[in-house]
Amino acid sequence: MSDLGIDFGVYRTHGELYDAMRRLAEAHPGLSELYSIGKSLQGRELWTMEITNKETGPAEEKPGLWIDGNTHSGEVTGSAVCLYTVGYLLGNYGKDKFVTDLLDNTAIYILPRVNPDGAEIYLTQTYHRTGGGIPNPDFEDGEGHYEEDVDGDGAIVYMRIQDHAGDWRISKKDPRLMLKRKPEDTEADGPYYKVLREGKFLKYKPGKEVTMAPKRYIGGTNRNYPAYWAPGGLPLGGAGPFPLWEREPRAIADFWADHPNLSGIHTFHTSGGLILRESATRADSWFV
Repeated sequence: MSDLGIDFGVYRTHGELYDAMRRLAEAHPGLSELYSIGKSLQGRELWTMEITNKETGPAEEKPGLWIDGNTHSGEVTGSAVCLYTVGYLLGNYGKDKFVTDLLDNTAIYILPRVNPDGAEIYLTQTYHRTGGGIPNPDFEDGEGHYEEDVDGDGAIVYMRIQDHAGDWRISKKDPRLMLKRKPEDTEADGPYYKVLREGKFLKYKPGKEVTMAPKRYIGGTNRNYPAYWAPGGLPLGGAGPFPLWEREPRAIADFWADHPNLSGIHTFHTSGGLILRESATRADSWFV
């Protein structure tokens, strides 16, 4: 690994992430190039590390692999893994045969943070759902419940509201935990509760059904790519008015189009605990 004293076990803000990448690039000039492939809506650079042995030929003349992370704002683990990958490849060249052969014969392009605006909000503020970090112009005009750090303790937790029709009950082993109500549960197993994010209500109207307010931030990033794009991004939302509407997916798509040497893509997400391969809509038998 790198001998630069970089801690790969922490989550970094945009500036801290760039600083770590810059230090790695400066320490390995014969193997790396650090450049931006575009800017986010708030002006943050999409810093990308190109890794290959320059003495064996330029990157664009070798088979290329694209790696990225942190597509969704809260997936900061993905950016940490990408940074670790950069450090591992650069630090092990000339020491590990596999890594050495890899960088002699291929080019690796690594973008640790696809969604810098959303990730910055996630890391520096208390909001959980920050989308692409794009302020929603419809938020203030909406009504309903929205998440907020009501007590100012630096965290948005959950609120439980007692309700005989609630979906949750308190664990008998640990009163801090809420358990999902089961079909066989009786009134004696209660009391039961509704669970909401800590927050407030926009334009609250007593007696009216409580709904969720419009999102404070919009943009889905992951659902803004052209493949299987649909208006509204059904069923999850966040696809935007048209494909590549957001700046980050547009910059990535342009980079891919400009690099026909790319032969593979690997993207680090943090949900599901599984490995998805393309095409996720087809069975393994389709490839045989």
